[in-house]
Amino acid sequence: MEVELHRRRVYVGDWGRCSDPPRASVLLIHGAGMDHRVWALLGRALACHGFHALAPDLPGHGRSQPLADCCSIEQQAAWLSDLLGVLPIDRVSLIGHSMGGLVAMALAARDPRVERLVLIGTAARMPVHPALLAAARTDLPRAVAMIVSWAFAFARKIGAQPVPGVWMPMLAMRLLQASPPGILAQDLAACDAWANGEAAARAIRCPTLVLTGAEDRMTPPRAVSQLAELIPQAEFLSLAGCGHMPIM
Repeated sequence: MEVELHRRRVYVGDWGRCSDPPRASVLLIHGAGMDHRVWALLGRALACHGFHALAPDLPGHGRSQPLADCCSIEQQAAWLSDLLGVLPIDRVSLIGHSMGGLVAMALAARDPRVERLVLIGTAARMPVHPALLAAARTDLPRAVAMIVSWAFAFARKIGAQPVPGVWMPMLAMRLLQASPPGILAQDLAACDAWANGEAAARAIRCPTLVLTGAEDRMTPPRAVSQLAELIPQAEFLSLAGCGHMPIM
């Protein structure tokens, strides 16, 4: 569905809306260079389990129009807070992946409407390798190849997949390659620059699940587990056979 926020078009992936009584809402926040399509499988699964799943394209991503001064983690969290008022949603659970996890943390730390939180492949600090930052600015195909190489467990990269005929690394590659010019570089720079993760984590008061892929080479599992230790009501879970993109 499409909504308007700050005089800009916002696209929101929408699964399981039609129900009586209304379903509990789950907001899915995508990572760097991605859009709502990365949540297609999980959105459908949540709808089948009785939830209303919503996956907004962040400004300038996917089918949402860009918005000036909405590039940093804090700015995107403020934008999401405004979006909750437009949808409207009184109470919500957040699921954030990678950069989306940073945005979810920043929002959950200050917005009482967030009642549950799931952080996937997220750490309090997420510095980005200088070679990846440089490639994202000047050579998108190379940056995408680096991310996909680091983001998937070894077995997934050589074809192991529960769903026959589907190779998830290629799906991730196509999503990243389709990102608007400059968006991946902007997102990675936002991750690299954000320094408020520890303070935000300590301020979160809702029950939180922190997930890592045991073979994640982009956000090391140890850093993810350290984030869980900072959040007062957090549970940590490591998923065997997964890398940075267990949502796929």
